Amino acid sequence: MLLAGIIVGAIIVFGVMAILLLLPRGKQVEVIAETGVPFELRCCPKDDKPYRLWARLDVHWRSGGGNDYGIVFDLKVAINDHVIRDQPFGLGHDIPDGVERLFVRSERFVSDRSSPSGYWHTATVKLLDLGRRPRNSEIVVSGTVLPGRKTAVSPTKLFIA
Repeated sequence: MLLAGIIVGAIIVFGVMAILLLLPRGKQVEVIAETGVPFELRCCPKDDKPYRLWARLDVHWRSGGGNDYGIVFDLKVAINDHVIRDQPFGLGHDIPDGVERLFVRSERFVSDRSSPSGYWHTATVKLLDLGRRPRNSEIVVSGTVLPGRKTAVSPTKLFIA
């Protein structure tokens, strides 16, 4: 009985540690972006560490499978008024021709589901590395989140961490 308690305790501790290690650290600012509605994130981190732009996705599509969803991020990203990105990019297969497809390299807390009514994909995804910058520099991200032709997108949480 004692051994079972130790094993359960160790599993709980390991689980909590794993979750803490997976969380993006140092969140500076966040916004919930409604589909098609312009948003802006603005922050001035006091350190010079490299930050990233993350998104918490929740998408639904009715047919296909795999990555047949589509979500487009039409973003302008500037650091101290110097634009480092000003073009749309998308995730999944259901994005318009000519839009750059982002290949996800870091995806956390993923949940994929399917049923007769369609498919769902939920995940926290690293969208962009914002790179090193001077201390107290202003990071501004503005734009819109747009669904693919066959995709429904729930409000998307975007954050800098």
